[in-house]
Amino acid sequence: MFARTNVAKRPGFLYRMRKDQSGNTIALMAAGLIPLTAMIGSGVDISRTYLIKTRLQQACDAGALAGRKQMGINDWSANSFAARTAANAMFDANFVSGTTGSTGLSRAFTESGGTVTGTASVTVPMAVMKFFGTQQTSVNVTCDAQLAIPNTDVMFVLDTTGSMNQAEDGSNNQTSVELTNSKIVGLRKAVRCFYEALSKQNSVADCGSTPSGATQTAQIRFGFVPYAVNVNVGRLLPTQYFVDNWTYQSRAPVLSSVWAYTLQSETPPTFGSYSNPATPTSPSSWTTYTTSNTSQTINISGTNYQSVLSESSCPRTAPPAYSQVDPSYDTLISTSSSAPVYPAGTVVFGNYTRTIPQTRYLFQYAKIDKRCRLQWGTNDFDSVANGTSNKAVTWTNYADIVSNWQYRAVNHNIASLKNGTGWNNSVNLPVGSTTINLLPSGSTTTTAYRRLADATAIWDGCVEERQTVRTTTFSPLPSGANDLNVDLIPTSDTATRWAPILPAAVWGRYTGTSDETLSTVTTSSDLNRNYTYSCPEPASKLASYPTATAFDAYVS
Repeated sequence: MFARTNVAKRPGFLYRMRKDQSGNTIALMAAGLIPLTAMIGSGVDISRTYLIKTRLQQACDAGALAGRKQMGINDWSANSFAARTAANAMFDANFVSGTTGSTGLSRAFTESGGTVTGTASVTVPMAVMKFFGTQQTSVNVTCDAQLAIPNTDVMFVLDTTGSMNQAEDGSNNQTSVELTNSKIVGLRKAVRCFYEALSKQNSVADCGSTPSGATQTAQIRFGFVPYAVNVNVGRLLPTQYFVDNWTYQSRAPVLSSVWAYTLQSETPPTFGSYSNPATPTSPSSWTTYTTSNTSQTINISGTNYQSVLSESSCPRTAPPAYSQVDPSYDTLISTSSSAPVYPAGTVVFGNYTRTIPQTRYLFQYAKIDKRCRLQWGTNDFDSVANGTSNKAVTWTNYADIVSNWQYRAVNHNIASLKNGTGWNNSVNLPVGSTTINLLPSGSTTTTAYRRLADATAIWDGCVEERQTVRTTTFSPLPSGANDLNVDLIPTSDTATRWAPILPAAVWGRYTGTSDETLSTVTTSSDLNRNYTYSCPEPASKLASYPTATAFDAYVS
């Protein structure tokens, strides 16, 4: 028999591997290399993709903004789609095809409701992940741009002086006819196109195209201050901001007094006896009484006279002349040579003549028909009677006769321009005169006098600046320069208030040989006004213009 020895059993391969730890690191690294490579590769490709997407987004945004800016207030299709061309050009300047290995670049810009929308896409090939089955990825971006206006107040300060009627090239226009290419025409167009851009409303101006865009939700207000040396803001200000009295370079009357009289109703004259000339004048024409072939009896002033057919009986005595007293023939032939002198002489005398019409008669025999006719005729028989008459005299003292004018600074009361919280259009000032014909004391002839009268001074709304001071230093602002203190609210102090410009109250003191602005000029004649004045259209406070109709009307 064989003896059995006790020999140990040899372990298996896996067991030995588990027990043997030598070389384990290499095995572990080999096992982890694949997932590690995938992680690193994905990071690289993700970074590339993110970089490309960022640059693509930036280019898209830039293109959309450029397109919206180019579009302005116009249509998207204006000027052969110039806005779209600008958007594409800006995109291409910010993202070059093939950037970082990208391929298949596509970009497009469109517009709707004033909003420009862009889309862009590229294909990004994978550098590492392609070994794990992902060959490429697509990157897509979108962008948009719109004109969004916040709540905005716009105040137009517009030059409307005469130079604005010059042509755009600066050549002068010597007529009052507005040039079609004048600066003022261009100014109106610019204002209206600015309104179109902000309000998205179409005005009457040709701004290139019809405004396009969404309805504006912001509150936009527009105001206007036209100026032509002066500004017309008076009626926009409260009445308490204006003075009640103001000193103008005006004129004041030098008054004199005249006593004048008027003749009242006349007392009937009392005539004396009549005086008749020795030979009465014959009438210039005769009228024949109609007679028949038989005798006819004619009654003249109560006496019967017979017209007969016999020639021998015809030359009988004619009726006596008949004089009829007619007051309508009274005629004033003279007045007293001395006129009344105040306060004496309260009666003026008159000398009158009374001419009496007389009717004369005669018989006239006509052989042609053998008739004897009675004729009569009337003449102004020169019977004269003299008489006198009295006329009552009424005396009036005219103490407001303008003998001279003093052209100087005059303080006028202008408070009546104010109408409660509103304004009147004019005020009456004592700077005018009216002609009146008077019979002055001691004269029988009327004389023309100038009598003081109010003149209507129209106020169109332009204002004079507030009180200022003469100085060459304006830093700091002098305390008396109220015209420069824009934040100063008027008080009861007149120096802080405004005054209306009243052209009808102003005269330039210029005699024709020298400027006498600082001295008083006294003259009996009227000086020329000698000043220039221009007041533009009234300014307008900030207001909303939801449609262009009112806006266009004001700008016109």
